[in-house]
Amino acid sequence: SISVAVVGRFSLCSASASGFRLLAHVDVIAGECEFSGIDTPCDAEECSNDSESAECQRIAAEYCANHPEDSACQFLLLSFTASCDEMLDVKFHAPAGDVAP
Repeated sequence: SISVAVVGRFSLCSASASGFRLLAHVDVIAGECEFSGIDTPCDAEECSNDSESAECQRIAAEYCANHPEDSACQFLLLSFTASCDEMLDVKFHAPAGDVAP
C-alpha cells in the first residue's frame, strides 16, 4: 500500500543493481476533507481556491495548533514558495515542547 499526503503526480519506481525502472505514474487527486470538526481549513475560503497558498498554509497550521487531536494534522506538510527577489515572512504554530531554544 502507498500513503500519500500531497496531491500531485508521482513516479513509482523499482530499484535493482542495474538501476531504476519506472513502474507507473500515480496521480493523487483531492478527496474529501481529511480534517474533522467545525471550521476546519477545508471550510476556509482562502483554501477553497488554492490549498497550497501561504494564507491557506497559515490557516491549516493555526488550526492544527489549536486542534492537535485532529488526526489529519499529523499529515500536514507546510510548504511556502517565493521567488528569489521576494521577501517572505513565515510564521507558524508549533507545540511549545517541540521547539528547540
